[in-house]
Amino acid sequence: MLASQVERIRHWTVIEGSYEHAPDVGATWFIDPPYQVAGKHYRFSKIDFQRLAAWVESRAGLKIVCENVGADWLPFVPFARIKSSRGKSHEAIYIRRTQEGFAAEDERAMQ
Repeated sequence: MLASQVERIRHWTVIEGSYEHAPDVGATWFIDPPYQVAGKHYRFSKIDFQRLAAWVESRAGLKIVCENVGADWLPFVPFARIKSSRGKSHEAIYIRRTQEGFAAEDERAMQ
């Protein structure tokens, strides 16, 4: 299935590492950090969520951030109740879009 989409996603850039090292460009930013409360079992869960929130808000383009209901570092809204490896999860989401730096991505999506 993914192979059939290569021509449409060839322009994507995936960055592995700390968010702090990501270039500041207009893009679609999908951010799924260890959750503020439910993510405490992760090996790398010591996150400065206020710093992460400021970084998210500074990005140009579409920002999609995943969390659990109850997180307070961005104004999340309830999204879905799902089964997870640890039982049930009440997912929340934050979505914001800025126009700055986004025209080229909109143009590619229309092709």
